[in-house]
Amino acid sequence: MARRGTTSPLIPLSEIPNPAYYANLGGRVFATHYSDVWLDSAAPYNSQFLPSVANWNADLAGNYQLPDGIATVNTGFTDGATFAAWLPYAGALYNNTPGQIAISTLRHDFTTVNPPTQPWLTLNNAVGNPQMQFTFNTPVGAAADKQCGRVLYTEYHVFNASGASGTVFPKECPASHSMIGQEKMLEFALFDLSSFVTPVVVPSLTISFSPSPLTVKQGDSADQVTVNLTNTSTNAPIYSSAVLTFKLPAGLAAAALTDSTGGWTCTVGTLTCMRTNSIAPGDSDPVTLTVSVPPYGGGSGTSGLIVATVSSPNFSNDVTASDTVIFQQPPAITWATPAPVTYGTALSGTQLNASSQVAGTFSYSPAAGTVLSIGQHTLTATISPTDTVNYTTSTANVTLTVIPATPVVKLSVNTNPQFLTYAVTFTATVSSTASTPTGTVAFYDGATQMGPGTVTAGVATYTSSSLTTGIHSISAVYSGDTNYQTASSDTLAETIEDFTLALSGGSGAGSVTVSPGAVAAYPLVLTPVGGSRMPAAISLSVTGLSFGATAAFSPASVAIGSAAANVTLKVTLPGQAAAKPLDGPFRKGSLPVALGLILLPFAARLRKAARRWRKLVVLALASAALALGLNGCGGGVTLSPETYTLTITAASGSLSHSMTVKMIVQSASH
Repeated sequence: MARRGTTSPLIPLSEIPNPAYYANLGGRVFATHYSDVWLDSAAPYNSQFLPSVANWNADLAGNYQLPDGIATVNTGFTDGATFAAWLPYAGALYNNTPGQIAISTLRHDFTTVNPPTQPWLTLNNAVGNPQMQFTFNTPVGAAADKQCGRVLYTEYHVFNASGASGTVFPKECPASHSMIGQEKMLEFALFDLSSFVTPVVVPSLTISFSPSPLTVKQGDSADQVTVNLTNTSTNAPIYSSAVLTFKLPAGLAAAALTDSTGGWTCTVGTLTCMRTNSIAPGDSDPVTLTVSVPPYGGGSGTSGLIVATVSSPNFSNDVTASDTVIFQQPPAITWATPAPVTYGTALSGTQLNASSQVAGTFSYSPAAGTVLSIGQHTLTATISPTDTVNYTTSTANVTLTVIPATPVVKLSVNTNPQFLTYAVTFTATVSSTASTPTGTVAFYDGATQMGPGTVTAGVATYTSSSLTTGIHSISAVYSGDTNYQTASSDTLAETIEDFTLALSGGSGAGSVTVSPGAVAAYPLVLTPVGGSRMPAAISLSVTGLSFGATAAFSPASVAIGSAAANVTLKVTLPGQAAAKPLDGPFRKGSLPVALGLILLPFAARLRKAARRWRKLVVLALASAALALGLNGCGGGVTLSPETYTLTITAASGSLSHSMTVKMIVQSASH
């Protein structure tokens, strides 16, 4: 059927010798299948609609019947989008599915269309999803301002004629017949056909994005992408009817939509920009979209698409482009809470062992090798992914508890064994691989505390000189401090010794009778008590010797480390010659008389100066007495036997022991 202008009646195509000529003059042509011979420019039909508006099947007379089905509306151009929006309002929507309608009595005479021809419907669930309807303006491919006619072609009948009472219009459309969805669709198509011809051109518009892809991460608030729209034509403008719309993927929120040139009026709420003027051939006009990124969980990298679509009633199809949005994911980190560590333990891979299924490098704070103080600490692991496109850095935290350490306490002594009364110094060394412990150390003798010592530079000392003879179990107990708990040393066995001094020859050796000039010998034995060796040297001495006698010990002293030691004391007496008076004028008792005669002239003076000379007189009298005593060895004078008590002392430091022996000097006559 064809229609001239907007008021002329519809006439059969068979009555029009050249439908293309008719349409080019502004006519409207409605054609269904079997009318395709008027549209196919190939031989033998040689249609004048040039260039070819569609790609026809080779044998148009063949059996290209298709079963009834459901068609989807093409919304990629303005009229198609309007049609899809109209279907629900007209009650022609199939199964309440947007943009779908049921159609029947179908053919399949063409495969695809050639722009600017616009396909309207695509049959679902059929091989190749064939297109079922198209329109094009005439002259075919003319510039927008030269287009004036329009052609509508369908691959389905206006209605299903099988139940009609006749086949001649209008009997096939009884008054009682209720319009089906397919008929309503055709009513819309005929309305579009008869309306004002909107110029339709193949859009010469490209859309590009910068950056591409757009990489974002959670929490971003001002990520931007610039959409550049370019008219690639050398002679045709993009009319101001163009509308730019955006569709954002889930996870992006539009914050701003701006145009620096003023060529677009943008509304961020609807993500729409309306063109204010034409885009001249070869010109570009950018629009900047600013997005924010709400927080999202970590895991595998994900992506989405920002879709930009430019539609216009003048376009045979919408121009659509997209930009990949990479949502950089913070990689999921697996990190078990580490077991508590003792103070002084340096952080290592035992605690710093976070992992992720995403390849990358981990860094830690505090770093490996750090020694943490007592208490709870937050450890942080940060992964820097190898794939920096799909992933961003990610962090995770765990809590590490540091408990007090137990230091090592070692106890030592300056000397062991040691003699009684000697000062003994015990040293406790408190050590750790971490900081130097502080506090105090209590020193114990068995269960009895001897005293405390302050820890300075890890060392505490205690000195005692009151330990009794025997073996003492000494230990040191550390008090602990902020970083260390209490600790004890091993027990140290400190031996305190004494010694005995005795005669080794029996009780008779304690009294020796000797003659003048002879030697008295006393055998002695010194024995350690509480140990087998002398812990220090012992010196020996004797007092109480007679006049002129000399004493000597053999050995002179007992050396340190000696076992029981035998010592001999030898006392040598002076001989008789040493006691015999000298020959001279005073013999046989005349010496006292002579001394008296010598002192007589001085008697008077002595009396006058008694006090001053008293000491001199005493000295003179003592000398006389001495002379008289010495004179007893000669001239037949007899000496009486004398007994001497000798005190022998063995000493080591402040420790000493003494004993006494007797020495009897025999009498002698002259």
